[in-house]
Amino acid sequence: MWNAYKYVALLGKDNKIRVIDFGQVNSSQADKLVNLIINKLRQSDDVIDIINRSC
Repeated sequence: MWNAYKYVALLGKDNKIRVIDFGQVNSSQADKLVNLIINKLRQSDDVIDIINRSC
């Protein structure tokens, strides 16, 4: 099943669709598919854990 999910598409900061290629995916990369996606988005700083407040 994991091999079926090679690409994820999301709306980029520039309002254009951005496609992320995960390459060859297998179940040893994460315990759940959603965790694999979140971890990849964290690596590219599209998802962050802490929101910085700048005033």
